[in-house]
Amino acid sequence: MKLLMVGGTGTISAAVTALALKKGIELFILNRGSGGNYKGATYIKSDIRDIAATKEALKGMQFDSVVDWVCYTEEHAIADYEIFKDKAKQFIFISSASTYHKPIRNYLITDSTPQHNPYSLYARNKIICERYFLDKYYSEGFPITIIRPSHTYDNKHFPVSISVKNFWTVIDRIKNCKPMPIHGDGASLWTITHNTDFAKGLLGAAGNFKSIGEAYNITSDEALTWNNLMRIAAFEIGAEPNIVHITTDYLMKVLDEAEASLYGDKMESVIFDNTKIKQLVPDFVCTTPYQLGVRQVLEYYGAHPEEKIIDEAYNQKIDNLIEGYQSRLK
Repeated sequence: MKLLMVGGTGTISAAVTALALKKGIELFILNRGSGGNYKGATYIKSDIRDIAATKEALKGMQFDSVVDWVCYTEEHAIADYEIFKDKAKQFIFISSASTYHKPIRNYLITDSTPQHNPYSLYARNKIICERYFLDKYYSEGFPITIIRPSHTYDNKHFPVSISVKNFWTVIDRIKNCKPMPIHGDGASLWTITHNTDFAKGLLGAAGNFKSIGEAYNITSDEALTWNNLMRIAAFEIGAEPNIVHITTDYLMKVLDEAEASLYGDKMESVIFDNTKIKQLVPDFVCTTPYQLGVRQVLEYYGAHPEEKIIDEAYNQKIDNLIEGYQSRLK
């Protein structure tokens, strides 16, 4: 199979790249030359936002499947269609499980759950992209496959309520028993998927004729409460978890990112039905449970001490947040 990936160096896509090469897939990666050095992949240097230049870079080339990891808006979708409509037997759009209806209407989210998210512009744009591609499929036969990942992590991060760029800061806080905020009461369920597990499902759908015109959830079946996510992380780090619960409504008032991140996503319990992808890819089995995933994160930083960077601005932000909330309770 000839597979082209647009991007290919992010949290999720890097694992797909690695697995594709391991499987012996003929892999092409199109990006601006800003990252990635995978032996065995053929790199095509171009800016996907420049339609004319990308068409020139791909002149005379055909692919069994194309995956665009960096399509976020309708403008991007239109450009993808213009570039790839005659170049691929299949085009895979990476959407998001955040597109599903918020607030959640049913505890179990299937591939056909209605999509609506008034809190997240990112999710709304992904919905628009999906509808554009499906319209091209229905009207012209454009060979679209839609993939919807949920929270997918790698060996550098694990899920926390409030994200940070330099993740070692979180590990250091937990290690030193500093308070870590969790939205709400921490009892909502959150589905987490290791990127190496996601890669199995994605590559099973790539080049698969049955997947054209369809949409698929690709997640693990492991759903843990936010409290247990923190407890497991602390257990592996060797510390007692110091959890501070903060109402989501309060976080909404003081954090700019809270509406999209919490109201539009993490606040809800999310449990996914993966029946459809398992029917398409019978060997799709997730083999990295969360506790093992956390262990791998710690092993990574043990092997890369140069990345043990403390983000003092994040620490101050968290400390101020907790102090401000607790002062309201006195």
